[in-house]
Amino acid sequence: MAGNSPPWSFLKANEMEAINEGVWMYGDRSWRKVAEHVKKTTGATRSISILTRAWFLGLCPKTRKAPLWDKEKTEKLKNLIKIHGKDPVFLSLKFFPEYPPKFLSYIISSLGSKQENRDPRTRHIGNYGTPNISRRE
Repeated sequence: MAGNSPPWSFLKANEMEAINEGVWMYGDRSWRKVAEHVKKTTGATRSISILTRAWFLGLCPKTRKAPLWDKEKTEKLKNLIKIHGKDPVFLSLKFFPEYPPKFLSYIISSLGSKQENRDPRTRHIGNYGTPNISRRE
């Protein structure tokens, strides 16, 4: 995968459709049911972590409409955290209504890293399920 692949790029089109259907049927808090729906519909077994990341960083309509995250928003978030704490639900509802709380959770978890000013929708998700070929045995 390329370094700037979107977080859901490894999923097949039918898996993305199944995730959307599952979230529509069960909501974005019943991920075990969504995972079961994806498996039943496509035969693919995906972890809850993969499904939530794909949903909140790419497939969720609210996230797709939101502007890209940038350095100015990171600075604003850091200042707000000093005053109000790290609650992504509160920060999302009060100060960043265009972003879902789970999206802000990803941003908050990246604070202090080299990735902190980058939008998580543009980050490389990794090669889940593939062996680490750079390691010599």
